Formats: sequence, C-alpha cells, structure tokens
Amino acid sequence: MENEDYNIDVFETELLDAYFKFRSNLPMKDEETGLEYKKSFKTSQDIISELNCMGGVSYACVSDYMKSHGYVIATQPDGSVAWAIWERVHIIK
Repeated sequence: MENEDYNIDVFETELLDAYFKFRSNLPMKDEETGLEYKKSFKTSQDIISELNCMGGVSYACVSDYMKSHGYVIATQPDGSVAWAIWERVHIIK
C-alpha cells in the first residue's frame, strides 16, 4: 500500500465533499446562473448508491456528514423520511 497512514474516513469525507459541491442544506441561488437551487429528498441509501461506483461510503459516515453540515431530515407524504437537499439547476439549451 502506497500510504499506510491513509484513513478510509478521509476518503469517504472527500467523496461526500465532492458530491455536495453543488448541493446545499438551505435554499440558495446559483452564483453563475442566478437560478434557485431545487429542493429534493434523498435517503442515506440514495447517497450511498450514487457514490458506490467511486468506492462507496458507509451509513454512519453519511449520517455524521449530513448532521455536521446542517442537513435535516424531512418526512415525506407517504411517511418515509429523507434528507432535505437543495441541488443546483442546470439550464438546458
């Protein structure tokens, strides 16, 4: 192994930082386009599935990351729960 001191938690945090680069825990406007970020809901499993192809993250890491970055849980109309996330909107030309 190249760097025996490398910690898997560091890698998981780097993946989550990259994943959330254009996502927010609160409503906001995109500085480039001026468009409002769109509210969406994702479960921890949704996030884990989307990052699985890059090595993956654990449930504990996702939960800790979300809580430490101010994301909140929202109850859906069907009674299920998910993280409330605002995502950058892309203009299709």
